[in-house]
Amino acid sequence: MGECSDIPDFSVLLCERCGYVLDDLDPSGECPECGIPIASVLPRMRPGSPWQRKRGLGSMILTWWGLIIHPRKCWEQLQIHTASGLSLMGWGLALGLALPAMGLLSVAVYGTIDSSDPSAILAGMFFILILGGGYLIAAILYAAFAVSRMKFWARHRGYRIDSRIAWTIIGHASFGLVLAPMLVFIAMLMILAILLSEVFASQVSGDASGIQLTLAVSSYILILASIPIGLIVFEILSSLGMRRMRYRNLHPDEDQQSTPPEPVPTHRPDAGPRTDIT
Repeated sequence: MGECSDIPDFSVLLCERCGYVLDDLDPSGECPECGIPIASVLPRMRPGSPWQRKRGLGSMILTWWGLIIHPRKCWEQLQIHTASGLSLMGWGLALGLALPAMGLLSVAVYGTIDSSDPSAILAGMFFILILGGGYLIAAILYAAFAVSRMKFWARHRGYRIDSRIAWTIIGHASFGLVLAPMLVFIAMLMILAILLSEVFASQVSGDASGIQLTLAVSSYILILASIPIGLIVFEILSSLGMRRMRYRNLHPDEDQQSTPPEPVPTHRPDAGPRTDIT
């Protein structure tokens, strides 16, 4: 399957590994082309990502951890649900931008206390709003562009990917977009460490110039590399997701609800043929 005209609609059951048409085949059997169990590609059989099962900070971290450590398993278990992808991206960006904002604000507050100049904190807050708002808009636009680009390449490569699948993939791959401000936050912690080391050195009459130089160089490099690193991670994750979900099967009710559908219990060999296969 490599032509746009070869792409069947979602009423056709495909092997999600090779794209072989599995309609009218025994669901307890295997794909004649690649040999994977047909039951493993049936719609609504996937548990979904931790974020899709229960939204929260812990499930967000577990979802990102799974994408980095076990990407193949994560993409295979993912349910198609646009709202969950968008919410993961939205809350992830909010968390990612809040961390460096707190770091920058801490630096501004320290500068105010140290120089007795209240304008420092006002300038810091203004800088945070401009920088954070600009990055948020840029990240959303880049994600929307990535969805359009994914659909374009899917049509030309014969992949069955529509807007629902693309946004689900991009929403989970947005960890790369969240990673960039997180790296900036780490750099802010290094800068705070430099400021605190100066206070410590003055109190004990020690020399912390070596540590300060190392932290300063590291923080500078980390800030410069944060966006390229984030974009690279985003592109790798979205490419893996597109590859793993290029022939994804959808249940008629999938992505029509505010919450992902509950997975259907795995079919037992002795329970007779399934009647809910689409």
